[in-house]
Amino acid sequence: MSGVTRDLWPSDIKSEEVLSPLDIMTYQAELLASRTGNLLSAEVIRSESADRVKLAFEVHAPRIDRRMQLFTVQHRKEFDYPAVVDAPKHKLPDYLKERYYQPGQSELIQNVAGINKALDSVFTAKGRWVENDLRATSPTEFLDILSIVLADATVKASILSLISRSNQVTKSSPMENSESNCTEVEGSTES
Repeated sequence: MSGVTRDLWPSDIKSEEVLSPLDIMTYQAELLASRTGNLLSAEVIRSESADRVKLAFEVHAPRIDRRMQLFTVQHRKEFDYPAVVDAPKHKLPDYLKERYYQPGQSELIQNVAGINKALDSVFTAKGRWVENDLRATSPTEFLDILSIVLADATVKASILSLISRSNQVTKSSPMENSESNCTEVEGSTES
C-alpha cells in the first residue's frame, strides 16, 4: 500500500463546504425576502414519513395573503444525500405556452375512434424506466439543480406575479384603494 500516492476522493468532499438541503433552502428563503424588500417571504416546511424527509419550499406574499409551494425536496431520514428535487410544472393554458400542439380535425376523429384501443393498451402496458434528472448526490450538485429550478420560466413568472400583485396593494383600506388608484374613463359625447 505504500506505493499509492494519489488522492482518489472527489473534490466536493470537504468538511467546511458540506451543507444539507435544508440549510441551502433556508438560505435561499432568506435571500428571497432580502431581494424583494420583504414583499415576499419564504419558508422551508419539513415533514417526515416512515422512510423519508420531505422539504417544501413555500413562498408567502403577506400583502395579498397568498402562499405558493414552488418545489419540494426528498431524501432519506438518515442521510441528506442523495436528494431529489420535485419541481412540478405548473399547468399553463395553451395560450400562455411558448409552443403547443393543436390537432387537426382528422386527428380528433381518430382520437375519438381510438379510445377503446387506447384503454386496452393502458391495462396491458409494461413498466418503464424513469430518469430522475433532478437527483443530487452532493451539495454541489444540489446547488446546481436548485439554480436551474429557481431560474425556470414558470417559477420566475410566479415570483414576479406575486411581487407585482403585492406592489398593487397599499396599506390603506380596499375602498380607498379602489377610489384613489382607479380612474374611470367615460366616452365623450358631442352635443
